[in-house]
Amino acid sequence: MAEIKFKLKKLTKRNWEITTKVRIEKINQLVRDWGNYYKISKVKNFLLSMDARVRRILRMCIWKQWKTP
Repeated sequence: MAEIKFKLKKLTKRNWEITTKVRIEKINQLVRDWGNYYKISKVKNFLLSMDARVRRILRMCIWKQWKTP
């Protein structure tokens, strides 16, 4: 589970200059692949906490893009 946290951290760097749409597509692909790999095990609580973390980080990225001219 630490591996997916590290990958999410790489994908959600605030100083990475890509569009929000591309960033969300890459995050969706990572989460979908990871979820399909671990779908047999019980990871519901982890996925809920990861969802909250990703939403918070995406809000920060959008806020930073909005403030940058």
